[in-house]
Amino acid sequence: MSDEDKLRQAIINQIICHFHLDFSEIEKTFAVNFLDHFATELSELTAMQHDGLIDLDSQHLRVRPKGRLLVRRICMVFDAYLDTQRLISYSKVI
Repeated sequence: MSDEDKLRQAIINQIICHFHLDFSEIEKTFAVNFLDHFATELSELTAMQHDGLIDLDSQHLRVRPKGRLLVRRICMVFDAYLDTQRLISYSKVI
């Protein structure tokens, strides 16, 4: 596994297990600037934020109760091996 794979694995594990991601913890552990490194992914999460599935600010991502059923889809944004542009809707994940 590459360092990038390990970074993304840690992010996905944190979200799927705890429904919360603290960007500063990732930055400390992996020596990255989270907002810069994941700018594309964070922009993809905006629609989920507007749909009320997540709370997203400059320091945290929190999965809201109604987003928990779709936590796999939220995590897919951080999976480098998936083409998230081709994923059409939440309903196909359930």
